[in-house]
Amino acid sequence: NQYRPPRHTADIDFMVRLRDLQKAEDAVRQAGWKWTATLQLEGGLKGSAWEKHGNELDLIGVPGAFGQDALNAARRNYRGGLPYLALRHVVALKMIPNRTQDLADIATMLGHASPAQLRSVRATVKRNAWRMG
Repeated sequence: NQYRPPRHTADIDFMVRLRDLQKAEDAVRQAGWKWTATLQLEGGLKGSAWEKHGNELDLIGVPGAFGQDALNAARRNYRGGLPYLALRHVVALKMIPNRTQDLADIATMLGHASPAQLRSVRATVKRNAWRMG
């Protein structure tokens, strides 16, 4: 993501609204990607893993108003011609699985955040705390 030094993971994550997940899966299938797994996610998230020519991608469906807010914010947050989730949404999503690597990523990202970004992250996490428990 754009908020921390690269970790060189093997895949790229694409977030879609949960209600659009099936359409997104159909689109990547039609583009020649092969389904490899259903992702084991928490907090109402659903997703799938795909592979094509040694490249990997994960489609992650995010439900409700939070998913819509995340997409709306990404539409205003372009880097290199691509939309990115806002820091507040990345942190909230990384808090859901409570994995050690995600928590380390959060610490790194917040260590580079501005005071305004930190306020935004706090507000988003507070509004969506029910997802993290």
